[in-house]
Amino acid sequence: FGGLDIHELSADDLEALAAEIPTIHLGGTLVESLVAAGVASSNGEAKRLLAGGAISVNGEKVAEDDTMNDVALVKKGKNNFILVRS
Repeated sequence: FGGLDIHELSADDLEALAAEIPTIHLGGTLVESLVAAGVASSNGEAKRLLAGGAISVNGEKVAEDDTMNDVALVKKGKNNFILVRS
C-alpha cells in the first residue's frame, strides 16, 4: 500500500487486493465478517478475538462488534487480512 489509507486506494488497487485476500461484502457485522472469511471458526471465537485485542480495522484496534458500512481492511494478528467492500 505504500502507507496509503484504504480510502486512498484506487478501484484497480482494491481489485488487486481482492484477488489476494478474502473479500466480504459491506453490511454485515465485524463478527459475521470474521466468520464468513474463515478467520474465526465461530461467532464466539470472533468475539473472543475482539475482546483480546487481536483485531484491527484500518490499522486501529477494535474491541467491540460493529456493522461494516465502509470499505475497510480488517486484520487479525500479523498475517490474516480481510477486505470489506461493496
